[in-house]
Amino acid sequence: MKRKILFIAAISISVFTAFAQEEGTPIEQLQQKVEVHEDGLKLLNNLKITGYIQPQFQWGQEAAALKVGTANENPTSSFNRMGIRRGRLKFTYDDGGIASGVFQLNIIDKPGISGATVQLKEAYLNVKDPWTNSNAIRAGIFDRPFGNEISYSSSLLESPERSRIINQLFPDETDLGFMLVLKPAAASPLNFVRFEGGLFAGNAINPETDNRKDFIGHIVAVKPIGTWAKWGLGISYYNGGVYQTNTNVYTMDGAG
Repeated sequence: MKRKILFIAAISISVFTAFAQEEGTPIEQLQQKVEVHEDGLKLLNNLKITGYIQPQFQWGQEAAALKVGTANENPTSSFNRMGIRRGRLKFTYDDGGIASGVFQLNIIDKPGISGATVQLKEAYLNVKDPWTNSNAIRAGIFDRPFGNEISYSSSLLESPERSRIINQLFPDETDLGFMLVLKPAAASPLNFVRFEGGLFAGNAINPETDNRKDFIGHIVAVKPIGTWAKWGLGISYYNGGVYQTNTNVYTMDGAG
């Protein structure tokens, strides 16, 4: 009987010890909760959410094409429209490692469509090389690497719209493709030179429709002058085409 009691007591003590080791002391439990919350805060710190809204009022002549609202219902007189030209919501994740990602939506009043339209503005993954952290490969929907105007933020533009030539040759600014970014390491004397080049679908944010691809290349050199100024020089190359949305083809009429 004594042996049975001692055996049961030994089992009870061992089970209690096991539970005590698994649950830990109150201080250890608190430390575990703090570590879980710290991991969650690290993830939130790596995620950046930004956005802005650009309402716009436009007035146009009878045949004008406006950026907000629907077409003119009276083609014999001028008209005006109010609407949301740009409504951006952007998610950027960067943990300081070799990979980062961007996802951006554009909510607008698109001409010809009643109500708001949600567009996928950007969605890409950027992977740096693990040795220098200066070279990278980017794939997805992102700004075309041509000139300075395309990649310049719409929220910082001095004018409401980009220039006419940019709107015609590079509609929506972004395109689907992949790009290689080459830049010497930070310790290199040529660190101020940067090359960007890649292949793109050529249809902006619209679905792919053909076998042709656009090549866009951009090499730029930017260097500060002390702490008060900087100089820059860039060259861009574009070999591709713009999607033809109608059957009209225009040619030059003599010297006109």
